[in-house]
Amino acid sequence: LSARPASSLRFENILTVRELVMKKEREMLLIPNFGHKSLAEIKELLAPHNLRFGMVPGELPPQPPED
Repeated sequence: LSARPASSLRFENILTVRELVMKKEREMLLIPNFGHKSLAEIKELLAPHNLRFGMVPGELPPQPPED
């Protein structure tokens, strides 16, 4: 990710892809300094992995076990 969206995600304490994709697009656009360009950048990175904003837990791959 470029600096602006990465910084915005850290500011909002979104630390995992799982946390990210469970957010809705309109929620993301409410984050300070996170605009349509940041949203488009992340959507482009998620698409090849069949991930998108607004996913629910049943749509996500299982989480790996914690050690």
